[in-house]
Amino acid sequence: MKKIMKLLPLILYPYAYLLLFVFAMIDLPDELMILSDVWPILVLIYHIYVIVFVVYNVVSNVRKETNAYELAKTNLLIKGLQIPAYIINFLLGMSGMAFLVVGGIGLIMMMIIVDLISIGLTGIHSIACSIRMRKEGMLSNAAFVFMGIGCFVYCIDVIIAIVYFVRAKKRR
Repeated sequence: MKKIMKLLPLILYPYAYLLLFVFAMIDLPDELMILSDVWPILVLIYHIYVIVFVVYNVVSNVRKETNAYELAKTNLLIKGLQIPAYIINFLLGMSGMAFLVVGGIGLIMMMIIVDLISIGLTGIHSIACSIRMRKEGMLSNAAFVFMGIGCFVYCIDVIIAIVYFVRAKKRR
């Protein structure tokens, strides 16, 4: 449970944008209008925090020599818990297609950007697992490169996370 709490900023990354989307859609009372000025700053701070968090996590996991099983388990957990957010983002993007006006195009672009950043962050986080599995001899050099790149591709990243977990569990 402690590890899940530690990874919460990364797990919640795509959901944070859904919350932001909900706040943008509701009409705030005058007393809360200051939030509309604060949101861009909070979004920027959250971006920076999550990016620094992910890079720090990768470096510390590689240096601490966390075992491959633990890294594969957390990698699968992160990717699995983000699947509903990807589905919701996809559905919101598709709804933007129905309203192909300026707002619809903006909605589609926002959903694409959120998905790209999310997959990039989880892909970066997966690098530690790939490195550890290579060091422990669970992956060949070719598999290491192929799977390392695959961690940045939609849907393939989840399949690779499952493969990592199964291989690490067998080795354990």
